[in-house]
Amino acid sequence: MNYRFYGTVPAAGSPSRGGAAIVVHASVQHSTIPLRTTLQATAVRAILSKSYTICSLYLPPSSSGRAIEKLLEENEVSLINDENPTYHNIFLNTTSVLDLGICTSAVLVDFSWRVCADLHGSDHYPIVVSRVSPPPISQPQRWKLKAANWPLFGELCSELSDLRVDDPIQAYNQFVSIVLNAAGGFIPVSRPPIGRPPVPWWDNTCRKLRDTARSCYRRFRRLPTETNKMVYQKAVATKRKYMKEAKRISWQNYVSTIKTSTPSASVWNRVKKLSGRYIPSPQPSLLINNTVISDPCEVAEELATHFSRISSSTALHRELQLPDHVTNSDDHAPTDTETYNLPFSLRELKHAIDQTPNTSPGDDTISVDMIKHLPSETLITLLAIYNRIWYSGLLADRPDECIMQGV
Repeated sequence: MNYRFYGTVPAAGSPSRGGAAIVVHASVQHSTIPLRTTLQATAVRAILSKSYTICSLYLPPSSSGRAIEKLLEENEVSLINDENPTYHNIFLNTTSVLDLGICTSAVLVDFSWRVCADLHGSDHYPIVVSRVSPPPISQPQRWKLKAANWPLFGELCSELSDLRVDDPIQAYNQFVSIVLNAAGGFIPVSRPPIGRPPVPWWDNTCRKLRDTARSCYRRFRRLPTETNKMVYQKAVATKRKYMKEAKRISWQNYVSTIKTSTPSASVWNRVKKLSGRYIPSPQPSLLINNTVISDPCEVAEELATHFSRISSSTALHRELQLPDHVTNSDDHAPTDTETYNLPFSLRELKHAIDQTPNTSPGDDTISVDMIKHLPSETLITLLAIYNRIWYSGLLADRPDECIMQGV
């Protein structure tokens, strides 16, 4: 699923009831916090714009209301509940506020509290605690390469054959501009995905049963009769039974297709799809000297500094370091007769393009498929740009741009 579940339940055979749980979106960097208590409680530490500690605690029915009131009055804490009830007794058709959200006053304005309208088969409404106005995470545009009009794309890129490459950086920028202009005209762009992808076993019947259960619950809330209660409970039971059977059949159908040659990665990907465990890329963040860094460019700078330090020759053992009188030569003059200093050939360029898989593009968003569909005369221009950059030692310098992808 899109969420990670952490919870505690009473031990088997225990007369205790209840349980505590926290569900965290998979895109949020977080970790569990071990608790030494006999209470039913679970806690996590989530890193958003800063670090937050979240605890879910279940207290059995008792006279602890006065203690909670005293806690709120004598400490810098606040209640984030709204006026909506959090508990619904189906049998008595009564509602009450049994679930409380308490936070330190310093972070009160950072979060919002929302009670879901659907019980989802429980007697407690799920509660969503969200960060107020979280910083948006930009989604890179994705080209729909299978729907591209490659002939017209190549025709528009053919004007690159007249491109002058005296200035390799200017030529590179013009090359990118022309290719992207052609792509924008003849390759559609997909929209960023919204929500999680559907699980393989989900079908129209699942959707109809879910909508029916929700409709029956709303009817029961409006007209709390015994008949409407029974209709709602039957709808929930029917939905659960059908979805359980749909999962079983979907899994059996997939297992029947597994062969000895099926890669294990393919099997695990299918297992994740069947269970709906889609995990989006989390926002990059680091904890440096007890300070949370979440800005992508700042994270990139910290990583670059770290790897530069550990990759430096000064990090080597003294016996492995070069003597002071020994220097490295970076002379790649074009007059050198060594093979690795000769200009790249068109055959080498085409071989490199053919051997490159169609992975995610860089910050210029030019994909490998676009390069593979360039006309032959345009490849000659691209080769000239590469060779001019190789001999001049000049590279396109974009210090203010970085792409961070969670792994």
